[in-house]
Amino acid sequence: KTKFINAEMFEKMIKAAEKSKYSNVIPNMKLCYAFGFRINETLGLTKGKFLKDSIVTDEQGDRVVESDNGEKEVSRKKVKTTSRRIPYWNMNAREAWALVQQVAVMHPSTLNRRIWSFLT
Repeated sequence: KTKFINAEMFEKMIKAAEKSKYSNVIPNMKLCYAFGFRINETLGLTKGKFLKDSIVTDEQGDRVVESDNGEKEVSRKKVKTTSRRIPYWNMNAREAWALVQQVAVMHPSTLNRRIWSFLT
């Protein structure tokens, strides 16, 4: 488990998110807690990032754009730091992918503001 946020504190954070109007950020929070992702990296995950033994984090969310079929989606850009391969240490690939599929389409700044709104 992460050494930065203990389990008790993380449970308090999840409960605060559940009580807020922004509970749709919970999948992002769970991914960050399980893998040590930066919050914007949760917006850059795609099926191709899931390898046999690890997840590649080389992209992060950039902005919300309209796709070819008219739906909103998050565009991606390279991470600001170096890319990483993170092993499946706290969650398996199937569980992680299920969370990624629940991630709401939103601008990275919106995601950050929503999380900070109930943490402060």
